[in-house]
Amino acid sequence: MRRFVVVGLCCAGCGIDARNLPELSFDVDAADVWADGSTRPTPALAGQVRLLVTNNLDDTVSVLSLDRLLAGGAGAELSRFVVGSVPLEREGPHHCAVSPDGRFGYVGISNFVPGAGSGPHGVHGSGTSQGHALLVDLDTERTIVDVRVDRNPGDVRLTPDGTRLLMTHFDLLKVSEAAAVDVDRGPTLDARLAVLDATTLERIAMIDLCPAPHGVAVTSDSKIAVTSCQSDEAAVVDVDDASVVRVSLLDTPGTAAAPVCGPYAVTLSGDQSLAWVSCYNSGELIGVDVGARARSGDVVVLPGHALFGATAADGTLAIAIQDSDGVAFIDDVFALSRFVSLSPDVCTLPHATRFVDDDTHLLVVCEGNKRDPGSVVVLDVGSGVVLGQVPVGRFPDDLALQVKP
Repeated sequence: MRRFVVVGLCCAGCGIDARNLPELSFDVDAADVWADGSTRPTPALAGQVRLLVTNNLDDTVSVLSLDRLLAGGAGAELSRFVVGSVPLEREGPHHCAVSPDGRFGYVGISNFVPGAGSGPHGVHGSGTSQGHALLVDLDTERTIVDVRVDRNPGDVRLTPDGTRLLMTHFDLLKVSEAAAVDVDRGPTLDARLAVLDATTLERIAMIDLCPAPHGVAVTSDSKIAVTSCQSDEAAVVDVDDASVVRVSLLDTPGTAAAPVCGPYAVTLSGDQSLAWVSCYNSGELIGVDVGARARSGDVVVLPGHALFGATAADGTLAIAIQDSDGVAFIDDVFALSRFVSLSPDVCTLPHATRFVDDDTHLLVVCEGNKRDPGSVVVLDVGSGVVLGQVPVGRFPDDLALQVKP
């Protein structure tokens, strides 16, 4: 144990003799100096399913019980733990993943400053500090590895084999800095894809990619990654040899500073032959043929801004839609089959979706108004009825499933 002594000091003439003040002392174990004192939940047991939700504007991660959420949401948030390095500053945890054994979580720290700018992430993408990749022990909810990556981490995805962590960098600052000197294309705009060892977070590769890559999806063999690029492109990456093929999504694309499509997220089709790129600006899904490394010609027009989606086993896509606020369901012949509208009291600004419970239910992460708590909502897929919801932190932007075998 270490003893800490606090002695009061007074100015001359104040009438109090500091020598007569009682000694203030307390004992605290050195290992506990930085402990936050919060209650830790019981670690997940075999077969239990929990959800991790990154709360972008309050530097926390919510841990939810899937069973309680499916039952209506009461008591579904089991805990909420803090991530980041600087308690006095918001650091923007952005997106997450969980190891196949359910023991470890991965969180990106974007280091952006909220309160200025517009778009689906406020000023996300304009941070001037390097970002971080965190490895969190989910049994103790403690960060055990913290490594620096490039500015403005975007998406965070683990390869299905559990060996590599992929992180894009949504570095809009590079784009704006280039535009300030009348440069709207070329390698100076390109950000990198970080390929990190999933156990140690050591760098395996930093792959030059494209301007402001954000969403990333990985094929089930862990070999191919497809990312969105702010320059109205997608990038198809061979993760093993670091080769990149950039695919223009439009016949007449815009620039990274003024995109027409506004590529934001990527969702793979059921057979993984197509990568669907969500266009935030134009509200379209544009298909990329993964094998051919070329635009497929498939386009689905959606009723609002397109964000992150999920794919069911039968090939159905569920895409979070903003502006009209709801979920677009696209069938296996790539047509909009229905749109489930969500009222403001249920879900404001849907950001991401996830099929669960043998694809009979859909989880929707709802940003909220960015001043009050956001939420996670569960829908019955067949009827579109809201079955439950749970408030989380401010501006939730992603969720990952924690399943302990």
